[in-house]
Amino acid sequence: MKNRWLIVGPFLMSVFILGTLALSVHYYRESFLPGPVFSPGHPRLQRPFDLWLPLTELGTAKPGDVVRVEIRKKRNAFFSTAYYAPGSLVLRLPVQITSCGVCIRLSLWDAGSYQVKIQDQQSGTTLGDLPLTVIAPFSLYRNDLILLSAILVLSFFSGKTVAPIVRSILPDRLSSPLVHRTLTAAFVFLALGLSSLPLRANPSLDHNPLASSRALHESEGRPEATPALILPPSQETSGILKISHNMDSWTDYGRSLTFFEGPVKNLVSSSSSFLLPDDGRYFLTFWTSDNNQTRQISWVLRANPVSPPFPWTLYAGMVLLSFSGFLAGTYHVRSNSDTLTHTRNQVEHLP
Repeated sequence: MKNRWLIVGPFLMSVFILGTLALSVHYYRESFLPGPVFSPGHPRLQRPFDLWLPLTELGTAKPGDVVRVEIRKKRNAFFSTAYYAPGSLVLRLPVQITSCGVCIRLSLWDAGSYQVKIQDQQSGTTLGDLPLTVIAPFSLYRNDLILLSAILVLSFFSGKTVAPIVRSILPDRLSSPLVHRTLTAAFVFLALGLSSLPLRANPSLDHNPLASSRALHESEGRPEATPALILPPSQETSGILKISHNMDSWTDYGRSLTFFEGPVKNLVSSSSSFLLPDDGRYFLTFWTSDNNQTRQISWVLRANPVSPPFPWTLYAGMVLLSFSGFLAGTYHVRSNSDTLTHTRNQVEHLP
């Protein structure tokens, strides 16, 4: 059985590595190649992309008409950070149709499946119901892979260190190779299952509705997160709107991320809203034209931080994963010692 695994194991591992590499190359290409509506077709998270729906796809709509664009989160990606809860309305804006149709620039915070709905502002007729998949680059999971590797390596060597003590404490039935393999495999599958479960949402931040309406908080994956209303501090409600946010992550610190950029109309009367994913300041700039003069209006929305829930499922998965590495280390030492004992006995019985 051991000789078979030595032959089949490397082959299966090479097939897995090649398949993963081919899949990653496919998604890498999709994150650059333009699609029929979105460009690129599968944008990356926190990277800008274009939405272009030509006039021929908008029925009887003509330049100057207004459509309502709504973006709703459907599902989280595997191991996603989930700044937006599934089912939450991320963005709602009245977009003005131009000569190119609906032409806007967007970026979304986290990976997963979204639904982009374009409706006529007056009649409510759906002009487009577009599925969108936002993918995560490999660098997002780099730190996770380093952490998993460190847990497995350290727990494995700790198991090798205390293997004699464990063998002297446990009875022979529990220290058998079959029990070791079964427990190690069970711990690994349980660890992967628990680590992939979503986090429990936080309870309501404030039971006082007046206090909650005054303060804006980051969404942090909470289903009850309240979107921020987009109300320009002026009478003009039609023009070019840009929403941006200065990133504060380690890899993108200081980079200005544009969430939305495009022509809008009737911001006040359309209940325009935007779900703030992260804490910090969001800069809104509005350009409007009046008597052949362009005016720039700027204002700021501030999102207060929210303490995320403790990741109990992820923590339990990491503990089980360390147990599996510990058992693998103790079994490895036991297997080597059994092999040495068997070899010594054969040598002693030689004539």
